[in-house]
Amino acid sequence: MRSARRFRRTAAIVAAAMAISAAWTVSVAYAVEGEQDMKTIDVRDFGAAPDDGQDDTMAVQAALQAAREQGASRVVFPAGRYDFHVGANEAAPNVAIQANELADVTIAGEDAELILHGHLSCFVLYKCRNVTVQGFTIDCATMPFSQGDVIAVGDNHVDVRVHDNYPVSGGEPVQAVNDYDRETRRRVPRGADIYWSVDGTELIAPQTLRLQTGWRFNLEPGALVLLRHQVYGYNAFTIHECENVTVRDNVIYTVPGMGVTGSYSRDITVERVKILRRPGTDRLMSATADGSHFGGCLGKVIVRDCEFEYQGDDAVNAKHGLYLTILERLDDRTVRAKHNLDMQHSPRIGERLELRSAETVVPFGVARVAEVETEEDGFTYRIGFEEALPEDAQAEALLGCFERNAEFLIQNCIFRGNRARGLLIQVHGATVENCTFDGCTNGAIYLVSDTVHFYECSPARNVVIRNNRFVNCNTQGSNEGVIGVFGWRSDWSELPKPGVFQNIRIESNRIEETDGAALYINGADGVEIVGNRISGVARAPRGDRGKAAVWISASRNVRLTGNTARAEDQHADCAEIVTITDTAERDSIEITDNTGF
Repeated sequence: MRSARRFRRTAAIVAAAMAISAAWTVSVAYAVEGEQDMKTIDVRDFGAAPDDGQDDTMAVQAALQAAREQGASRVVFPAGRYDFHVGANEAAPNVAIQANELADVTIAGEDAELILHGHLSCFVLYKCRNVTVQGFTIDCATMPFSQGDVIAVGDNHVDVRVHDNYPVSGGEPVQAVNDYDRETRRRVPRGADIYWSVDGTELIAPQTLRLQTGWRFNLEPGALVLLRHQVYGYNAFTIHECENVTVRDNVIYTVPGMGVTGSYSRDITVERVKILRRPGTDRLMSATADGSHFGGCLGKVIVRDCEFEYQGDDAVNAKHGLYLTILERLDDRTVRAKHNLDMQHSPRIGERLELRSAETVVPFGVARVAEVETEEDGFTYRIGFEEALPEDAQAEALLGCFERNAEFLIQNCIFRGNRARGLLIQVHGATVENCTFDGCTNGAIYLVSDTVHFYECSPARNVVIRNNRFVNCNTQGSNEGVIGVFGWRSDWSELPKPGVFQNIRIESNRIEETDGAALYINGADGVEIVGNRISGVARAPRGDRGKAAVWISASRNVRLTGNTARAEDQHADCAEIVTITDTAERDSIEITDNTGF
């Protein structure tokens, strides 16, 4: 029976590769009567046999091509396990399922599990319209990380006895190192959070890796560590230049990258998606990078009824794009500019860019792109504008995209135990409501302007954060609060002037237990803080900003009313409930009808 099934499977793949039209005929022959059934493609008809352990890449590609050509409304993966290997598709060797230019179709797993062998993105949707992907479980055959115990630490090495269920042979890259508590299985508070600092690895004994380092890591023998061999690059769902895509009812256990990413797309819904550590395993991490990440999108992005736990980075990053730094002003209409990390981010002709001061991040003008020339290095741009530039558009000034802006709704989600933040909000228009944030190692929600490392933009405005619960967040000694509205400048100092963030409302939230402050407001103009309940702040403050329930600096037009934050409900190191620094415009800050302050 197994041999016969393999023969039929092989024959179907060959037929698909040699003559797709013949495969379409097979698909029609398998369909039962009825117009709707005639528009359903079953991947088994193209040779994708669940549970046989063979690669299913090209069989699935043939099914998707048939769906596109026939105008099918549904592509189904019947129950079982499907396997995908690096290199199986020569046209896209690091993609399991490449979906190009599909329209009006649902790709449905009927209790289907997709297993990735090697560094693969699972679904890549490109120029698709009205597509839903639902009902899949995604995991890796081999984890993109290892776990083990530190047995020795030196000035230029760390030796790790890797657990037997994470086989290693030496030479594996280690891109990030973190330590974990053996009892709670969560990050060690203020523990090791080390990136891009392992120069190489060698096997010094069975299952024992020596990490070659340039400095002494903050680890001790006996520590339980996770070694991420791959952090970014290979996602469960990649959505690019698409319109109206829904990712629904999927479970992601591990991918060597992010869960769901959307770029230059319109209208994305992520609904009832779970990113989890696989039950029944000892895994300390789920996805190795962000749970989801969106940039340059339009329309609406909805993240609803989802569960994100133990990712390697933020659960949701919502942004416009990246800042470019002006290298030189060539004439009144032309500059050379690039991203500080040499990321490719070419402006689009016809879009307007904000010009911002590198010193204050306050905008000083807007200019429309007329032409773009990419220099030989691939990431430096000569940008010509339609109008003359303001005099302040000199070297070091920032160019930020802001017109490709989706309205975000993040609703009824759970964020649990992930490294770094729950949410990064860097868009104009977002609502976060009815969510639970439990154990985010840094702040739970940051509305941030970062001009020190990633240079993501644009600073948030028109954001509502309401009816959420925050428990035990910010355990890594960050000074930016559980909810932070603030900027990082090139020297990691805070913003010196108001006006970077605008129109923020923080309403009816419960903030419980944190090492530092509950709220940190910096560089804002127009913040409403209404009806929140705050307790357990300043458990282990790292600096003065962590010794207040609410810290306000370089801001104006801030109103606090109806909040509850009693001194007796905070930890002993809470110096005061509200701190307003000299950089804030005190006359514009209103504090009325609160309990405890």
